[in-house]
Amino acid sequence: MPAFQGQPIKSRTEACKVLDLPNDRDLTCNEIKSAYRKAAVVNHPDKTGSKDAASFILLTAASEYLQEHLHPIQKLAATATNFVVQDTLDLADFETQTGDDGRDVWSYDCRCGGTYCIDDIGPLLGYAAERIIVPCDTCTLCVEVLPPTDATTGP
Repeated sequence: MPAFQGQPIKSRTEACKVLDLPNDRDLTCNEIKSAYRKAAVVNHPDKTGSKDAASFILLTAASEYLQEHLHPIQKLAATATNFVVQDTLDLADFETQTGDDGRDVWSYDCRCGGTYCIDDIGPLLGYAAERIIVPCDTCTLCVEVLPPTDATTGP
């Protein structure tokens, strides 16, 4: 876990405050990187001429904390270039089933015989800042899922 003067960044609230990011919604990887870069330009010891790197270390710790705690869908979106996107789908293209825990699970069959599976659509609702990529559970193919255009939670 990132640390600042022996004290770790302990919360999302603290990390968001350090990077001047909103704490009331999911953040994307690009938002975190952009805020870090903007603050690093101002606080980097080479830029400030200071030998005290404490503020820069704190920025780095906050960025690392937020990156480590991204929602899995945002993590996949951040690494989308490592995947082959087979198709672009609407959530309505997915089949809905109720999981063992009583929650809905959305699935779509991959051409390899595997399955694209979404077990939490919360991040899809109102989330259009980056690509939403869902990997196959068997091969390296992925599908891009378009966020729902209204407040529905499934097909």
